[in-house]
Amino acid sequence: MKTNVISNIFVINSFLDLIRNGNEKKIILISSQSGDIEFNRLTGFPNLLGYSAAKAAMMVVITKFGADLVQYGIKTLSLSPGWVNTDSGQSERKDNCVGTDN
Repeated sequence: MKTNVISNIFVINSFLDLIRNGNEKKIILISSQSGDIEFNRLTGFPNLLGYSAAKAAMMVVITKFGADLVQYGIKTLSLSPGWVNTDSGQSERKDNCVGTDN
């Protein structure tokens, strides 16, 4: 949680003055479908508890920042690119058919 949540809050807060005074008033975070409650419910995906909880927490954090910063014209977005084919994800993909046509 410290790396995936708290550090992102510090980064956002550190750059807020620049964002407020900039031309593009946007904060965009990369999330994961592992943090989505519906994805976890539908897949029954048992792995990555800490990672999933951290990504879910970041979705709430960016939503709260969005509600607070809209008054300054700042837009927020949590973007999930979907399944990304990486070495670390291969075992989960094979075991759970995530990101496959099976």
